Amino acid sequence: MMRVTLSPLPRAEAAWLHAVAVPYFAELAPALDPPAPGYFDKWWTEAGRAVHLISANTAPAGFAMIGQEDGGHALSEFCILPALRGSGIGAQA
Repeated sequence: MMRVTLSPLPRAEAAWLHAVAVPYFAELAPALDPPAPGYFDKWWTEAGRAVHLISANTAPAGFAMIGQEDGGHALSEFCILPALRGSGIGAQA
């Protein structure tokens, strides 16, 4: 069984997030332009936002973007890398 963990994604990994998020958003909304470099910076600079790395056996497996909404937390985006989908990582995360 895979060990799945969530941990804060350091801002130093913003390029990784962008590289993974561009195909994720293209899959969800193919008619939209891809996010520009720097688009995700707000997730490290604005209060109430956080990006988490989803890891499986210590290897990157995806990301979760969590924001605050109506006094609580809201899952804004959730992505499991395509090669790992169907493996149960998302359910464990």
